[in-house]
Amino acid sequence: LRASWEGRDEIGRLVSVFNGMLGELDRERIVKQELVASARAAEAERALIEATPIAMVVTAIPGHEVLHANPPAGAWLGGRRGDPWKDGLEASVRGRFFQQLADRGAVDEFEVRWRGERAWAVLAARRVRWQGQDAVLTTFTPINHLKLMEKRLELWAKVFEASSEAIVIVDAERRILSANQAFSRHTGYELQEVLGEPPGLMLGGSAGLPDALWHSVMQRGSWQGEVVVRRRVGSEYPAWLVVNAVRQQGASPDGGGSRLSAGEVSHYIFTSIDISDRKKSEQRIRFLAEHDVLTELPNRSLCIERLRLAVQQARRATQRVAVLFIDLDRFKQINDSLGHHIGDGLLRSVARRLADGVREGDTVSRLGGDEFVVVLGGVQTVDEIALVVEQRLIPRIREPHAVEGAELHVSCSVGIAVFPDDATDIDELMRHADTAMYQAKAQGRDSAQFFSAEMATRAQSRLAMEAQLRHALELGQLHLVWQPRVAAAGAVLADESFVGTVTGAEGLLRWQHPTLGLVPPSQFIPVAEETGLIV
Repeated sequence: LRASWEGRDEIGRLVSVFNGMLGELDRERIVKQELVASARAAEAERALIEATPIAMVVTAIPGHEVLHANPPAGAWLGGRRGDPWKDGLEASVRGRFFQQLADRGAVDEFEVRWRGERAWAVLAARRVRWQGQDAVLTTFTPINHLKLMEKRLELWAKVFEASSEAIVIVDAERRILSANQAFSRHTGYELQEVLGEPPGLMLGGSAGLPDALWHSVMQRGSWQGEVVVRRRVGSEYPAWLVVNAVRQQGASPDGGGSRLSAGEVSHYIFTSIDISDRKKSEQRIRFLAEHDVLTELPNRSLCIERLRLAVQQARRATQRVAVLFIDLDRFKQINDSLGHHIGDGLLRSVARRLADGVREGDTVSRLGGDEFVVVLGGVQTVDEIALVVEQRLIPRIREPHAVEGAELHVSCSVGIAVFPDDATDIDELMRHADTAMYQAKAQGRDSAQFFSAEMATRAQSRLAMEAQLRHALELGQLHLVWQPRVAAAGAVLADESFVGTVTGAEGLLRWQHPTLGLVPPSQFIPVAEETGLIV
């Protein structure tokens, strides 16, 4: 609104002054409106900064004193209003930060470790005008959780590479994504050679991974079992393989660009352990469980099992099986006089010769001490058995044995029982062979004897006599008879009787059994000596 007057008189001058005053009032009103708008904008900016969850700090240039800081920035500043960069950043880091700000006018994604809080942050800075003065607006984005994850990833990467177990990472399409150094050491494959290949390439054979493995992994999340791994050069080794499925936590694209839903398998982890040493140990344990430690021949349990199989085959084929009990003659004398180490060497030499003397498929075993058992399967006639014993086994044992510089000569006594002629039961067959062996010893050693029914009768009689003899003393069945000792220098009478001087008496032991009657000493004394009843 303005007044209008055409004249230049005094009224006209008043109107002109009045209009000037109105114009000045308008300009002051506009300035005030601009100031109010600027204040509102500043307040809005301040409110925005205050409400921002990211720490924001405004520092002056060049003094770096804090001009403003929103509440989240308080934890970073720790109440400092002076230069926060001096205490918060190392000198070298601070220099690079401000050099970049001076060169570019801005700083983006500048990773630092803030010393006050011992926390990691990513800084972003811009040069601004703050309340009429040059300033720097800096934001602090905490990345402690990222650094923790980064450290964990670094740790897992070190574990992955340092593991002694071969580890292979397979994607959802069942293609190899990565493998550690242990995989390369064990198999000889470099990572570049197996990338994109199916994991079945590392298994022996051409069938690849079994369907049961994938089914178990999909249903249960894991599978484990023994497999054979093929090396790059073609050799193989046993391994224990563990396969685990890694399922997607949230929707995410896989390596091929397609998206995986939560719960779907994103990767498979194959972990294999070389169990060659364990398998060797297991084989050694099984071997020792079935073999004699000294001679490495089959022991009694394995001998019985092989004898059972031989008898089964003989029944089907209508053949014979011979069981040979072999006992070294006077072995105890060699063992006691020359030492156990010489005796052990002799046993090993005899074992080798017996093994060399039998046919392929026959069994030579050591029961213990100096007793060996030979099982001859698939024989047709007794003559065939005698030929093996007389021409291949006994002569080999008679030959000199060189043991630790000593030349030893030893013979053996062999007892032979034949299936089904002598027995059809395995235990009975073994007993009959043992009986025949004792008969060979009784007849002068260094010979072989086939079992006969008379031997069984004598053996049973001997056992019965031994059992009765053990109770004879307490039952008062043993008594002494005295026989005088007469000097040879005497006189012969006319009736040709001899008269001499009695110099003493000799006591003779007699056994009067209530049912057997007077048992001759020639029968019970050898039994007493062999069983230790007479010392």
